[in-house]
Amino acid sequence: MNREQRLYSVIYDYFFTRICLGFYQEGDTLPSIGEAREMFGVSTRTIRKAYHMLEEEGYLSISRGRNAVVIRGAPGGQCREVCVAYFAARRDSILDLSWMAKKILPEIFLRGFLMMDGEGLDGLALSVEKMRIQNLQTQLQCFCRILAPLGNPLLTSFFWEISVFSRMTYLRGLFADEAENERDSENLRCRFMEMIDARRAEDSERLRTLICRFFGNCDVHVRAHFGELASRYAPASEQVPFTWRVYKGRPQQGFFIAMKLIRKIYAEDYRLGEFLPSAADLAEEYGVSVITIRRTLVLLGRLGLTETINGRGTRVIPQEENVARQGLQAPAVRKNLKIFLQTVQMLALTGEAVMLASFPHFKPDKVRRAAETFRNETAYDIVPFTCMELVADSDASPCLRELYGQLSDLFGWGVILRFLARGSSVSGERRELIEEMRAGLAARDAGRFARGFSGLMFHVLEGAGRRLRERGVL
Repeated sequence: MNREQRLYSVIYDYFFTRICLGFYQEGDTLPSIGEAREMFGVSTRTIRKAYHMLEEEGYLSISRGRNAVVIRGAPGGQCREVCVAYFAARRDSILDLSWMAKKILPEIFLRGFLMMDGEGLDGLALSVEKMRIQNLQTQLQCFCRILAPLGNPLLTSFFWEISVFSRMTYLRGLFADEAENERDSENLRCRFMEMIDARRAEDSERLRTLICRFFGNCDVHVRAHFGELASRYAPASEQVPFTWRVYKGRPQQGFFIAMKLIRKIYAEDYRLGEFLPSAADLAEEYGVSVITIRRTLVLLGRLGLTETINGRGTRVIPQEENVARQGLQAPAVRKNLKIFLQTVQMLALTGEAVMLASFPHFKPDKVRRAAETFRNETAYDIVPFTCMELVADSDASPCLRELYGQLSDLFGWGVILRFLARGSSVSGERRELIEEMRAGLAARDAGRFARGFSGLMFHVLEGAGRRLRERGVL
């Protein structure tokens, strides 16, 4: 999902839920295009797309030169039905997301705050003044300002996906009276201003405490909300899982499939000299056209991972350095190498918290396999994959498994960097960090293992960033 799609999706949700919940009734007008553009800080095109989606679904009438008019409101009782149906079907996933956010977001937001300069803090303070408990967009604007200094679109995408999936958790403001809403809004603004003041004072420990307290309080609120819901209504028979849509749309499908195939080549599911399944079989496996598969195979060829032999198929080959360097010039490859770097940054920022939370849930057979990998220096390239698999295949939080399963696949785009570093030996720091993880596994010391993984990811981030800058990718 690209940035524009995320924006008009949120704006659509914003007005759709208010129409269904009776906030806008039949005959009411929505804000003008100009007013909505100012309200959300987006382009006219984005607002028009959101309004047209509502028009196509029969909720709005749009006429040239006039504000959009609501022509189908929420019938009696639908307000509560919409809330109950949405929440009940996503209860487990939203509770899990809330728990996960409490674990991983504090470190990310702390890093974003610490990277903000005076001008950035001033801009954030202005946005905080506009925050309202019943207006999700004003809150998202503040969150995105904090994330912006990290320069990581992949991370921002993940945050947007969480917000869209959990979109109705903010609707309590619609059921409260104006005075209660204003009290809650003022409390929210005060908490953010305390964080800004701590950052201005360069008091990082207080800032960390305030951020952790904020996300902890958010989790308490979400659980209280669902506790009240559970006391009144029966749970849904089927739960909707959270899915992070990293790649969406036809142009992106080839990248998604390439990512999966690279991961399998890395893991030696497809060995040197072995032929991949036919284009028709791959198309059936991934649910895409044969043309999309052929484009994907061209991309793998540019990376020097495969070669296509007329009449026989596509096989895995030893990656040649000159081919890998040529592949580095392909726009699609350069784009996904940037995604790889964003992936490593996410792993570095979330790694310690995720490994601490997941460690007790690792499966014994996976732990034994990981220990063997850590002892084998020739397998050091796949150590990050092995660690992510421990999480993705564990009995831990489903949302953590989804996050690290996706990041594991995205990490595969770093395959080309193996040849940019050819000839260099394993650094002493990398060896020490992997030994730290091995020792942590052996001693069942979650903290030691988690610190080793986080340190390794920061080490990879520094080295990969340096190589990509040297070759003009960044």
